[in-house]
Amino acid sequence: MAESFRLFINKFKLQVSISSVFILIFLLFITGNPQVFLRFNIYYSFLSTIPFFGIIALAVTLVIILGEIDLSFPSVVGFSALIFGKVVVATGNPWIATAAGLLVGVFAGFINSLLIVRIGIPSIVATIGTMFFWRGAVNVIAQGMGI
Repeated sequence: MAESFRLFINKFKLQVSISSVFILIFLLFITGNPQVFLRFNIYYSFLSTIPFFGIIALAVTLVIILGEIDLSFPSVVGFSALIFGKVVVATGNPWIATAAGLLVGVFAGFINSLLIVRIGIPSIVATIGTMFFWRGAVNVIAQGMGI
């Protein structure tokens, strides 16, 4: 039994180390503030926000696998959300707003691809520029206000 446990530890040394550190930090948080970390609300909050970042991370993973980088995606997500909100307020139809938000994202990706593939600008430079463009567009259209 001890030998198989030793083999398991040697085979999965990195995973066991990471899991051990996670458990220790989690126990530290629980002992530091049990009123927060022993309630369901904090975990519900995590589970309601993390999937959005996971979906975005999946899309950016493809770009990273290709050896490029996209720094503009947070600004594109913000601009798409702004367009979604404006269209929902104007039409009251979330389906049309979803289509509009997706089209804005596709258009932004098309602009990035033109800059990188056709013009030959390095991806980091092109996406930094478009990041500032889309973020500025959000500020101008929203006039610094939320929807």
